[in-house]
Parts: sequence; C-alpha cells; structure tokens
Amino acid sequence: MATLTVTAADVRVKTGASVTKLTAGESITPGQVVYKKASDSKAYLADANVDAATAAAVGIAFSYADADELVHYVTAGDMDIGATTVKGQTYHVSATAGGIEDTVASSSFNTIVAYGKDTAGTITVALTVSGQQVA
Repeated sequence: MATLTVTAADVRVKTGASVTKLTAGESITPGQVVYKKASDSKAYLADANVDAATAAAVGIAFSYADADELVHYVTAGDMDIGATTVKGQTYHVSATAGGIEDTVASSSFNTIVAYGKDTAGTITVALTVSGQQVA
C-alpha cells in the first residue's frame, strides 16, 4: 500500500475537467481529497478510516484554502496530481486524511477517486463511492 506523495505546487487542472467549489471547514492543500460534511455543507479532508460519510469524496482540491475560505476541486476529468503515478492504477481515498493511495487498507471505507493515466502524474478523476468497509 502506497500513498501518493503530492507536490502541491505541481497540481494542475487539465482542459475539460469538471470543477466546482465549496467553503472549506479546515485547511486544505492542492492534491488533497475532500468530502462535503452534511452538518455544515463545508469541504473537509476525506478519510477512509473514519466512516462511510467521511470517505465519500466529492473531489480533489487544486487550490489552497483555510477554514471558511473557498476551495476549488476537480469532480471529474484529468488533472496533474503532482506525484508519480502508474498508468491504469486505481487510486482510493487514503486512511490518512486527504491522502490518495493505491490500495484500500483493512477496515477502511472504499472510495475510488481516480485512475492513473500515465507515469508523469496525470490522473483521471472518476469518483465511485461504495460506502462499503473492507474486511
């Protein structure tokens, strides 16, 4: 199991990607996976190790935001994640808040966030929220 080591300054949105924004509920950095918290409708760092709601990613941030600032994120399409990727690899919400990893840790909630498009850091964001906990 490997978590992507993202260089925030290298995170970029590709032409044609679907993007949106939310008010951040905490500090968020480009390349981190976010979810929308039901109680306040703000963006927080997704975490597969907490519960199904916290693992239910809505996208990957491409802007910096502190609490109560707007964070912009990709919901679908291609982006440069600022990390070395593997072509064809499925990437999931990590058991580390905001992280992206290539496997699902035991007892974590599985959410697919993207697929590797090449080895240069391009991923295709394609969210699949299962709500299921891995045994």
